[in-house]
This record gives sequence, C-alpha cells and structure tokens, in this order.
Amino acid sequence: MTPEELRNLRTRFCYTVEEAAYWIGETTIAVWQSYEDGKKPVPKEMAERMEMINLWFQATVDSTAQHLRQEPQAALITLIWYDDINDWLDTGHKFLFLWRAYLQVCLKLKEMFNDFIVLHRFDKDAFAAWVKENHLQDEPVDDNLTLRWASETTLTTMAQTPTTTQ
Repeated sequence: MTPEELRNLRTRFCYTVEEAAYWIGETTIAVWQSYEDGKKPVPKEMAERMEMINLWFQATVDSTAQHLRQEPQAALITLIWYDDINDWLDTGHKFLFLWRAYLQVCLKLKEMFNDFIVLHRFDKDAFAAWVKENHLQDEPVDDNLTLRWASETTLTTMAQTPTTTQ
C-alpha cells in the first residue's frame, strides 16, 4: 500500500490521524504520520486492516443496496447513528476501528436510498429506559436489541441527517 492509498482510505472513512494510529495501526501518531508521509513503508498488517475496512464497507453497502433493489417495497431500514465511540462499544460492537467506517456506511446508504433509510441517533438514556420498561435487562446488548429499540422508537429519530462524522 502506498502512502497516498493509506491517507486516502483514512480520510475516506473520516478517521483522524490519532484515531487511525491508535485504532488501526496500534501505534503512535508520529509513526502513523511517517507512513502517510512515505518516510517509512506501510506495514503489511496495517495495509491489510485498511483493506479489510474498505472491503467491509463496500460489501455492506452493496448487500444492502442489492436487497433494496430486489425488494423496493420493503419497509424502512433503520440504522443506528452512534455519535460517541463509547456508545458503539457499549452496545456490543467489538471492533472500535469499524466505528467511523460504519458511520460512513450509514451516510452512503442514506445518500443512495433516502426514502428507505432511517438514521436513528443512539441515546444511551432513552435506550436504558426502554430496556427497563420492556423488562429486557437480562437480554444481551447487541445489534438485535438496539435495532429493536430504534425500530420501536422511530418517532424520535434524528430531525436532520448527519453529514459528517467529525
């Protein structure tokens, strides 16, 4: 991977240099910057992780787009928007380095299929109250539970679609 390709992928998914260094490269900001500046070669493992993020993004967008094209009468698809990395991690997501890429998936799908995509901002307090109200405290907190919450509470969806992740 060239320094330009590394920088382009980082910026495509809106990672700051600091986030990319810590979350993707598991290194320091200075070392990451040296890869982007071409002072050091991009390590194979880092290039593979960036390519994996890129492939995950494309596969997620493509599979959702294919579903919507095959079933245009399908109900709205609710995607949860996580403003905060801690909310992302607290809801069962194990890979913090996918958080920003996930947000870019949401934006891309909203751009492509505005009439079929609902972006629902995650609200930790509202989610906790819903879990308690529905006696779901023993349920694992994962995508299934958070999407159920979002689908049942769509009246409080975001008034405006996010346009950036920074």
